[in-house]
Parts: sequence; structure tokens; C-alpha cells
Amino acid sequence: MTAYYCIVDVCGTLVKDDTTIGLLRWHFARHRHWRLWLLNCLTARWSPLRLLVASMEKVTGRHLLKHGLVRLLNGDSIAEVQESASGYADWLLSHRRVEHVTTLLEGSKARDEGLVLASASLEPIVAALASRLGARFVASALASSQGRHLGRYAHDLTGQKLVALDELLTKDWRQNASLAISDNLTDRALLASVRQAYVVVHSPRHRARWGDFRAEYLPAC
Repeated sequence: MTAYYCIVDVCGTLVKDDTTIGLLRWHFARHRHWRLWLLNCLTARWSPLRLLVASMEKVTGRHLLKHGLVRLLNGDSIAEVQESASGYADWLLSHRRVEHVTTLLEGSKARDEGLVLASASLEPIVAALASRLGARFVASALASSQGRHLGRYAHDLTGQKLVALDELLTKDWRQNASLAISDNLTDRALLASVRQAYVVVHSPRHRARWGDFRAEYLPAC
């Protein structure tokens, strides 16, 4: 029997949030922690601290913000972060789903088999979402020891989705993956690997970046 796969990105595709930032905000808010203030300073659009980090990223060519955000989890209990991810996942699926993607998935065989979430977001939230959708997943893993997070990545999936999917799925998944959905330009190779590609677009400027890439385009609203 031929395997069927539907590969779906998470942030900006399945749901409207950046789920790394969203999970941290949800987690820190639950614990009334000072780190929520620092997180907001690092992620607010016109925050001087965010602008400083963005400037440093341009100079160094490194993704300083994403690693700095994960650093905020240093010492936190794995169980507590998973509990936060559980509550956040329920809220996302109730309030922040991208409607056109939800409709597409409900009308496909992904409801019954083959749904795979492929995201560079943090494993706790991607795993929680996958559990609720009956899906498998690949995501960025967090380093931990003795039940607590170490504030760094064990494996960052950015730019590595195809490699991770090769490890998770059958050897011929690229031939059998009928459908893939993403809003990320970095997922062009993944989208080009399947028979039907869908791109979620957030603005006319975002659509223009895709040029003449062959896909069906879905509005994010």
C-alpha cells in the first residue's frame, strides 16, 4: 500500500503565531516571571533592545535572537514547559488557526493518515499540536539534563527539514508526499518535492518574494 503524506509547516501556516515566542510568553505568564518582561523587550517590534540584536545579527550573520530566547528556558522543568505547551496548543487550535489551511486539511486524506508537522519551532509546542491532530512531527529539540532544560538547542531544525523528514518517514516519501503547505521561502525545496504545493501568503510583498514558484497560493487571513 502506497504511503500518503501531507507535510505542514506550523508558524504562519497551520497557526498565525510565531510559536517559539508564543510558547515562551505563555509559559512565563503562567509563572508570573520577570522573564516575560525581558521576552517582550526582545520581541516588541520597535524595542531598542530588539533593534540592537537585529543590528548585531546583520554584522555577525548569526541568529542571535532565537538562541537568546531559548536561553531564557535555562533551568526550567521539562514537565512545566510541557504543561505550558499543552495549554498553549489548545488555545492555538481554538483561536489562531489559519482558516484556509484548516479547510484544506479537512478536505484531504490528512484527516485520516499521513499528516506530518514540519517546523523549526520548539519541540514541546510542535509535539503538543501534533498530538492533538494525530500527526507525526519534526521540530527543533532542546538540550536537557536531569529533567531540566539547559537553555540551548540540542538540534536546530532551521534549514534541515528535508533531512529530518528523510529520517522520520519511509525512504520513498518524496515520491509519495502528495501535499505540502508552508509560508517559508526556506521551504522551497520541500514544496518542490511534492505533487501539490501550497504557499500561505501574508501580504502582497510576501507573495512577490515567491516570484514564479509553482504552487497554489492561499491567503493567511
